[in-house]
Amino acid sequence: MRWASRLAAAIEQIAPAERPLALTAEILADMLFGASITKPFLDALLIDKVADLAEIHQTIDTTVDAMLIIA
Repeated sequence: MRWASRLAAAIEQIAPAERPLALTAEILADMLFGASITKPFLDALLIDKVADLAEIHQTIDTTVDAMLIIA
């Protein structure tokens, strides 16, 4: 099972009433993972901050670790 499927399975455990967005669990999983690794790049683009690759790698590691705990 790939990471997105595991994250989607975890999201599906949240009661629909507590997920106000009308999106599938798969779309929410993609959004959560994408947002977690994209923030440093957006900071570089929008506030002229130099992207720190070490920060990006740490964010990816942390996100993957969190997904493995969820799964």
